[in-house]
Amino acid sequence: MKTLRYTLITLVLLLGLSSCTHNEGDIGIWFGTWQIEDVDCAELDLADTYYDPASAAIYFQFQGKMATVRMVNKLHDEKVDYGTWSEGDGTLDISFPDNDVAYNHILTSLLGGNESRTFHFVITEQSAQSMTLSFFNTIWDQHWTLKLKRL
Repeated sequence: MKTLRYTLITLVLLLGLSSCTHNEGDIGIWFGTWQIEDVDCAELDLADTYYDPASAAIYFQFQGKMATVRMVNKLHDEKVDYGTWSEGDGTLDISFPDNDVAYNHILTSLLGGNESRTFHFVITEQSAQSMTLSFFNTIWDQHWTLKLKRL
C-alpha cells in the first residue's frame, strides 16, 4: 500500500512538471496556434488557388508578447517570421520591429507591400475556435480578409 501511495505521488509530481506554461501570464484565447483557412481581397478577383493551405499553410502563433508567423509547404519546408503582438479595442497588431531578426516576408507576400513593419488588423469576428481579421493595405488601397481557425 505504501508503494502504491509513493507511485501515485511520483506520477502527480511528474505530471505537474511536464505541463504546458503560458509565459508572462494568461493571454486568453490568443494562446496557441491559429491556421489561416481563407484569404480574400475585396478589390481583386482571386482564384480559389490564391491561398491554398494544402500546398503552403500559414500559421499565427501567440505566446506572451511574442508572435510567430510560420509558412509550411507540402514538402515541409518552413519560413518563419518573429515579432511581437498586441491587442487593442477590436484590433490586433503584429509588429516586426527589428529587420535583422524578423523580416515579415510572409505577411508582406500574402497581403502585398506594407509601409511599416506593423500589420494592423481589425478583428471582425472572434471566438475561442475561429476568428476573422481585416487588413487594409494603404499602398494598393486593398481590403484583405483572413479567416483563421484554432488548432
